[in-house]
Amino acid sequence: MNSFLDNLKSRNLLKDISDELKFKIIQQQQSGIYCGFDPTAKSLHIGNLMQLLILKEASKNNFIPYVLIGKATGLIGDPAFKETERKKIDFKEIETNFISLKKQINNIFPEFKIIDNYQWVNNLSLIYFLREIGKNINISVMLAKDHIKTRINKGLSFAEFSYNLIQAYDFYFLAKNKQILVQFGGSDQWGNIVSGINIIKAKTKLNWQKKLNVAGFTIPLIVNRNNEKFGKTKDGNIWLDSNLTNVFDFYQYFLNLGDDAAQKLIFYIFDFDLVQIQNIIKNHFQNKKLKILQKELAFYFTNLIHGKIKTKEVINLNKLLFFKLRDQNYLLTKKDFQICDNHLESFIFKQSKIPIIDLLINTKIASSKRDARKLIIQNGITINNKVINNPDFNFEFSFKNDFALIKKGRKKYLIIKKISK
Repeated sequence: MNSFLDNLKSRNLLKDISDELKFKIIQQQQSGIYCGFDPTAKSLHIGNLMQLLILKEASKNNFIPYVLIGKATGLIGDPAFKETERKKIDFKEIETNFISLKKQINNIFPEFKIIDNYQWVNNLSLIYFLREIGKNINISVMLAKDHIKTRINKGLSFAEFSYNLIQAYDFYFLAKNKQILVQFGGSDQWGNIVSGINIIKAKTKLNWQKKLNVAGFTIPLIVNRNNEKFGKTKDGNIWLDSNLTNVFDFYQYFLNLGDDAAQKLIFYIFDFDLVQIQNIIKNHFQNKKLKILQKELAFYFTNLIHGKIKTKEVINLNKLLFFKLRDQNYLLTKKDFQICDNHLESFIFKQSKIPIIDLLINTKIASSKRDARKLIIQNGITINNKVINNPDFNFEFSFKNDFALIKKGRKKYLIIKKISK
């Protein structure tokens, strides 16, 4: 029964745990386990996905898996390690996001049970909350927490400060009413998890199941080479929703991971045992140029989230853009364009002939005529695998093909298409 914790430890996926003995007792009882996300966006990102993979593994080890999508806490905003207060979101947007997240999770992990803390927090009496919950939290302990200390001098609203209490109350409510006795999250949630455990201890000291066992644990945060949270880039999150992060960019994110982050991430794939993982890592470092480790990650996660067909398409697209097109004599086929059109950003034009400067501005490849000329002169623009180095060039759709592939620099690609008037 302790194989779950041992497995996490062997994969370096256990950061903090409140009480291993209690955890093992709870595991024997086939109790609930949960992690939580606030519906502040209409999609989860790949950092959230790692927690869901832990939850999936827990469900194979005598736990009943729950995901809390917190409409109540989403209305407040978690201050944990954020430099400024989150923008206030209205209830309608929170509700829309909740529905979207629930559908997304159910599509990937249909066995997970979805719960919403608004159902019990909305009916709380302020007096009851302050007397029964607030009195069991020492404010000096809260002020000592890192994420509070880092914000206290920059400005921290009372609403944000109370977030910890609401999350703590969630754990108390779920343990008491639904037999969900384990909470886990990223290491930045450790303070909130401990607060929940402390409230449960205080509330059950003299009444309501004196020997109730609850436990909490955290998993390490993965950061990239820029010390950003896993799943974040300079342009934002890498989302699970293909409308927010297209499948090709999703696949490429994993393919471009640094070795350090990739080595940590491979251990989240519980379908691979430790021997398989060590062999993948060993083979990777024997020839790093092959990117064996990153390819395993890219295939696994793209297939998990987007399915086999789209995964195969983006693998073929990757081969086209980064291998076949290295040959300057390679001629793109209609099949190539179809794959590109399925996964790359596209722009539609009505005219057959377009000055290259106008083309670059209209597709937002260049921000101005000066920027466009500079890109062309520096050989930074390629159309259908041919370098364009004349700023006066007029692009013309061929009589055979009403589409073209444009490349900016080394990695920016898009499709242009002509439609009849």
